[in-house]
Amino acid sequence: MQIELNLNSKLLVLVEPKRSTDVDLKLEPMKEVTIAKEPVELCKILKFENLVESGGAAKFVINEGKVKVNGAVETRKRKKINAGDTIEFQNETFIIKLTEAPTELS
Repeated sequence: MQIELNLNSKLLVLVEPKRSTDVDLKLEPMKEVTIAKEPVELCKILKFENLVESGGAAKFVINEGKVKVNGAVETRKRKKINAGDTIEFQNETFIIKLTEAPTELS
């Protein structure tokens, strides 16, 4: 289905999006990273999850724009990461989870 609109001498063409069956979807499972408290600095997550060799390497890859947070390139080394955020690095996606606080026994 295609709809054409003429707005102020500009032609706008709206095309119906393809159905998901028409597209090859490559869904990679997200890996979970569990943190004990929030927020945690982005560079520390990369370092402590052994995604890079050192804190300096973490800061370098972030500064180079090789890390995405919630789908957007992030260049702030100390970006605060919270539970529910996603981090993309080296073709992998990580979801941040908060450890559940132990329940008190009564």
